[in-house]
Amino acid sequence: MLTASIQAAEWNAFSLRPQTLRVSKPVGSQTSTYWLSLPPAYGVPMLLFSATLHWLISQAIFLSKIEFQDFNGGPSERFGGIGYGKMSGRHPGKMLAAGYSSLGILLALILGAVGIMALFGVGWLKLRGDMVLVGSCSAAIAASCQNSTSTDMEYGPGGTEPFWTKELSWGESDCDRPKRLGFSSPEQVRAPGEGVEYL
Repeated sequence: MLTASIQAAEWNAFSLRPQTLRVSKPVGSQTSTYWLSLPPAYGVPMLLFSATLHWLISQAIFLSKIEFQDFNGGPSERFGGIGYGKMSGRHPGKMLAAGYSSLGILLALILGAVGIMALFGVGWLKLRGDMVLVGSCSAAIAASCQNSTSTDMEYGPGGTEPFWTKELSWGESDCDRPKRLGFSSPEQVRAPGEGVEYL
């Protein structure tokens, strides 16, 4: 959920300010993908939160092996006579039991509740831009990448970078009818108009 929210915020930012595409294999001025698919400001706390929660759960409920001994240090015949610790079995005077820590359970529940509340808090934030949300839908992303104002998709003479390797903005990128919303160079786009039909 957090990854989807951060992805939507970064996608929406193209309608607020020019920025480069984030791709697996950057070309030109493009930016590489995040480690853990999240910005460090979110990824590092998320990693610490997950590690701490897993550790607390491991301390809250655990498996214990109990050994019963007599005064001579041998297996006791008085205790552990049922289940795993049968005196006639392979593990005389021993038995397995599930142990728990009330403090560990309480702390794990509190930390889990804090994590859920943090997710609701992130989900409550509103995006400031006018960009159409696409999630991870390839068809919607492809539609936003259609560009009719620039056909230079390859490197030009002398190694000139094509527009898609530089900073891009999202908005109205075609002055003719039908108008189109998509990515283009910052100087070739403007904010979408209210009540205008777009392709």
